[in-house]
Amino acid sequence: MRTAEVDTGLMIWDTASPGTIANVIDLLDNGKPCQLYVAGHHANRYHFHAIDELATLEGRYPEIFEEATKRLAAHAKRTSKPNSGAQETLYECHRACLCRKRGYLDPSRGFGKWVAQDRSTSD
Repeated sequence: MRTAEVDTGLMIWDTASPGTIANVIDLLDNGKPCQLYVAGHHANRYHFHAIDELATLEGRYPEIFEEATKRLAAHAKRTSKPNSGAQETLYECHRACLCRKRGYLDPSRGFGKWVAQDRSTSD
């Protein structure tokens, strides 16, 4: 999700993904409201307007919130470097990382230009 480009958020969370919570925190830090549907055993719908409203969920899922906070801090560190070029969103950074791991990124084509690389070898 590109939180800088939206006015509000609607998330469905499986209680296991720190990425969803990172997006919720990012939205709230930027003064944008967010609705969160929690699936599973603690199924409920929440409407958040401020970061302190997350305290109940943070108490229930501290490891998830800790990982989400780490991801946001790493993203902030990357984007705050001088002359770092275009400011990537957390979603774009995550996508680039996954694509590099899977070998789908052709660096010569620039960010956002995803191609399947030929993994065959010729003798």
